[in-house]
Amino acid sequence: MVLKAYKFRLYPTGDQIRYMDQIFGSVRFVYNWGLDARSGNWDMIETMRYSWGGDLKTCDMEMVAQMRFWGLKDKSKEGYPKACGLKELSSELTHTVQKEKPWLTEVPNKPLRYALRNLDAAYKNFFRRVKNGETPGYPAFKSRKGNQSFQFQGENVRLDEVTGLVTLHKALGPMDVRLHRRIDGTIKTTTVSKTKSGKYYISFQVEDGRELPLPKPIRNTIGLDVGLNTFVTTSGGEKIDGISPFRESEKRLAVLQRRASRKQKGSQNWKKAMRKVALCHEKIANQRRDFQHKLSRRLVDENDLIAVEDLNVRGMVKNHHLAKSISDAAWSEFSRQLEYKATWAGKTFVKIDRWEPTSKQCSSCGFKNGDMPLSVREWDCPQCGVHHDRDINAAVNIREAGINRLHTNAI
Repeated sequence: MVLKAYKFRLYPTGDQIRYMDQIFGSVRFVYNWGLDARSGNWDMIETMRYSWGGDLKTCDMEMVAQMRFWGLKDKSKEGYPKACGLKELSSELTHTVQKEKPWLTEVPNKPLRYALRNLDAAYKNFFRRVKNGETPGYPAFKSRKGNQSFQFQGENVRLDEVTGLVTLHKALGPMDVRLHRRIDGTIKTTTVSKTKSGKYYISFQVEDGRELPLPKPIRNTIGLDVGLNTFVTTSGGEKIDGISPFRESEKRLAVLQRRASRKQKGSQNWKKAMRKVALCHEKIANQRRDFQHKLSRRLVDENDLIAVEDLNVRGMVKNHHLAKSISDAAWSEFSRQLEYKATWAGKTFVKIDRWEPTSKQCSSCGFKNGDMPLSVREWDCPQCGVHHDRDINAAVNIREAGINRLHTNAI
C-alpha cells in the first residue's frame, strides 16, 4: 500500500493555541523522560556487562531492585538483562508518571503514547544504522526552541472537507484548516506541528489502497549531473540553472540576526525579532523546495529512466570554500524527490557508484583521462579527438552507467 502525506495550514483560535501549546509541552516532556529512562537503563546494563560480567548474583542488590522495578528479566538470551522498551515505558507512564505529574492528565492520552512510539522507532532506526555500518545518530532530546508536534490516530479525527473544519479532540473543538487539494484515501495518522515562526500545520498520513505501479517500459532515458555553476546538466545537453535562496537572502538574514542579538534575551522584543529570523529561514526553505519539486516533477514525467550519481555530500561539505554553496543547492533532497516520485509513477531510478570516472572518461570512445581539476570545464579526447563539455560528458556517462547497471540486474 502507498502511504502519502497531505499537509495543510491550520488556523486555530487563541484558546485552541493555548491548549495545543500545553499538548506540545506534555509530549516533549514524555519523549525526553522516556529517552532519559532508556539511556539510564542502557548505561546500567553496560555497567553490568563490563563490571560484573552479567551475573546478577555478584552485583549489588540496589541495581537488581531497579531492574525488577522496570520489569526486566534476570537473564536474557545473551546472559544479560533486557533493556526497557515501549511496553515497560507505557506501563510506567500510566502507573507512576501521570500520578506524580497530574498536569499530564489534562491533555489527551493518545499524543503521549505516540511520543513513546516515536522514541521506540528512533531507537530501532539507530540500531539499524549501527548494524548496516551507517552513521548512527543516537536519539536526541527535544527542545522547546525547535519545531513542535504531536500526533493523533487517524480514525479518531473528523474532517469535513466541505466546511474546512477538522476535529482532533473534543477539548480542542473544530479548527479551521485551509484544504487546497482533495484527500484521496483513508487517514491513518494525523500530525499537528508548529514552526519556529509561529505557524501551525496539520499533516494527514493517508493510505490510498493502491499498490505501487509496476515499472514501465524504458523508452526515454536521462542522466543527471548536478553542480554549483549549473544545478543540473542533462545527458541531452540541457543546462538548468538553479537558485541560491540562502545566498540571495544572506544580507537580509544577517541584518535580522544582528537586530535580534541587540535585544534582551527572553523579552517580547527579542521574541518578535527571532520570529522575523525564523520567517526569513522559512522563506529560503520554501523557495528551494518549490524549485526542486517543480523540476523533479518535470524530469520524472518526461523520462522513463533517471540516473544520478551517488554523491558523498557529507564529505563534500567539509570543504569550507564550497560548504555553504553545496548546502544551499540541497542535492540530497533533490535526489530524494526524484526517487520517490519515480517510484510512484512506475519509472526507474538508478544511483550509480560515486567512484565512476564520469567526468574523466570520454563518452565516445571510453578513454579515461588523467587528473582533471574543477577549473577544467572543457577538454578534447586525445584518443578520438572529440571535444567535450565537462558536465554534459559526465551526464552522458551517468546515463550509460545507469543503463548498464539496469541490464546487469545490479539494482
